[in-house]
Amino acid sequence: MYDYEKIKNNLSTKYIGQTFVQFEDLISVHLKAKNISENCPVGMLVLTEKQEDVKLKNNKTWYSNFGEGIFFSIILKNNKKDYTSQIIQIANAAVCESMLQLDDKINCYIKWPNDIFVNDKKICSVFAEKIDKKDNDSLIISIYINALDMKDNIIEEIEGKKIALSDIISDEIDREKIISNILNKIEIYYDELLKTKMIKSSLSVFKNHNCLLGKTIGVKKINKKTVRKVEALDINNFGEIEILDKSGVKDFLKYSQDTIEW
Repeated sequence: MYDYEKIKNNLSTKYIGQTFVQFEDLISVHLKAKNISENCPVGMLVLTEKQEDVKLKNNKTWYSNFGEGIFFSIILKNNKKDYTSQIIQIANAAVCESMLQLDDKINCYIKWPNDIFVNDKKICSVFAEKIDKKDNDSLIISIYINALDMKDNIIEEIEGKKIALSDIISDEIDREKIISNILNKIEIYYDELLKTKMIKSSLSVFKNHNCLLGKTIGVKKINKKTVRKVEALDINNFGEIEILDKSGVKDFLKYSQDTIEW
């Protein structure tokens, strides 16, 4: 199990991670956070050692054996606005920066909207969901990191193209310190969003560590078959990618509406 005292001792946050609950095994840490969110304090950290059925895009699944991954959710609250797209980019930036803290020579980059790659191999996914009910306006962000490569780990959608922190870091993987480093960054960026309605700092990280901007990509609407060839121009304060199609028309890719195929 995670050593929460080690996590807390490295925290500089006011509310994120200051309360926690952890489990040995869950179907999904995100689902658990969602189910308990109504009565939880803001910033509660939900941890699991193993999760069994985490759906990614295109109906692929992320599996992991006990102790191999880092799986956690953060329950944010009291947000009348839907900051789902922004919080995903905040989490992307926080994870990317935490990996660079381990080794500033790591070739770490963000693939919009919710993946982190190292050396062209996927190492992390993030997922966010806004709960919009009468007595519950929580915003949940979940982060899944492949930490230890024990050879039996299966990330079905990228088998043969996965990587773990243990593959790129020679030192012992300190999961608790990695978690606290991510939480520290997320609170800084999230407080900036609440105060200014902008994600300037985390967007700066995205622009410095991305694989899309300035490139031609194939995109499509979720649940549609038609793939469009466009150029990725920029990213805005809503976490949307500005694109230019072959007709010279500009548009924006939106989280939960668009997907990048290549």
